[in-house]
Amino acid sequence: MIENTKWPSCERCIQDGCLEWEDGMPHEFRVHEDAIYYFDRHYGWEGETISFCPFCGRPLTDEAWTELKKRLEGHYATSDWISVKDRLPEESGDYLALQNSVNQYVLHFSSRHQAFNCYDFDEIAKYKITDITHWMELPEPPKEFAP
Repeated sequence: MIENTKWPSCERCIQDGCLEWEDGMPHEFRVHEDAIYYFDRHYGWEGETISFCPFCGRPLTDEAWTELKKRLEGHYATSDWISVKDRLPEESGDYLALQNSVNQYVLHFSSRHQAFNCYDFDEIAKYKITDITHWMELPEPPKEFAP
């Protein structure tokens, strides 16, 4: 499944404790331990407790890791997710994609480039996303919205 040690912190949620807290820029955000801090030019740094990094989605506390693992175990057990290790979509189109086994996006898949986030008409797959771990077909719209 997912392991704490294999999901590195992003540049915004580094857990090494060596943040320098000099004056920041207006509206600057920093994540440290289990809180997000923002700089206000009148009041300085102010913070609020959070469980997940809002920039990369990484859990910040042991409780958040436990909750994430519970959600993923239950979700994967009953879902239609397909691992990219097993196969990729056969046709170009829009698919629900899972990045790093956590973040969900609707992305276009190019059968020509065999990559997500690019199109068949692209000469090269310049903006492809390489850390997609799973994908699934988009669900049908609710019947009241179907043509």
